Amino acid sequence: MVSYHGRRSAVITLLLACVLVALGGSARDAAAASAPTAVGVAQLHAWVTSEAQRLSGRQVTVTCASDPASWASTLAAAGLVASQGSEVYGFSLIAAGGMYLSPYVCDGLRLGANPVTRAANPLQVGWSVDVLLHESVHLGRFTSDEATVEACARAELPVELHRIYSLAYHASELSALTLAANSFRSTQSASYKGGTCRPTS
Repeated sequence: MVSYHGRRSAVITLLLACVLVALGGSARDAAAASAPTAVGVAQLHAWVTSEAQRLSGRQVTVTCASDPASWASTLAAAGLVASQGSEVYGFSLIAAGGMYLSPYVCDGLRLGANPVTRAANPLQVGWSVDVLLHESVHLGRFTSDEATVEACARAELPVELHRIYSLAYHASELSALTLAANSFRSTQSASYKGGTCRPTS
């Protein structure tokens, strides 16, 4: 299955490519380091991979696109529309355990590592963390149900922002990042709305 988190004309859509087997259980209690303070490509990729594995509770690989051209090639290889790469933020090969993140998301996670650039880019940083959560839920729950996945991402976003950026729950910056992501989330299609994030068995 290919499940992707993107937007076409301000809506987010879903592509199904195969049938998945449900997975029970979770390993969400594994520890992981907070976001790196340095922004080197190798260090950032290592952190994003570690974070995706912590959030999903399984071994996964993460590919962070470096530029629009490489992202378009990645989308085309997965059977997605390469010409709309700027409107697709990430996708996952759920059964294979592969997560693919767009340049926008990877750059947003890089911006988030520095307090100054994080504060200056609340939408990009907030949404990038949401996409990381969203794709991790797909991989961790072996599900293509976008409403459930986005409900889980929405519920976990403040917790994740608190943990990786060491922001207090009452901090204005955490609120700004969460509100920015929530405002963008309103552009999603109906298939991404109305879900409930229930604990896994």
